Amino acid sequence: MLFRSKPDMPALNWSGTASYKATFVVKGGKVSEVSFVSLRGANDRKAERALKNAIQAALTEYECTDATLEQEFVFNME
Repeated sequence: MLFRSKPDMPALNWSGTASYKATFVVKGGKVSEVSFVSLRGANDRKAERALKNAIQAALTEYECTDATLEQEFVFNME
């Protein structure tokens, strides 16, 4: 598996810690499907959406053999 990038922290008026478990399906070497479980949400809809979008954008850079995988992502903004 090749991880090319980690999620960029989006520009948000939010502080705290948020963590998500992403389950993603790789087909043809690229991520084709992503679902999220909030382990510790951002408690703000806009921030939550932006953080999940950042994860999804990073996952588009991943390359791997076909599989279903899970990875945890943690954002800390103080």
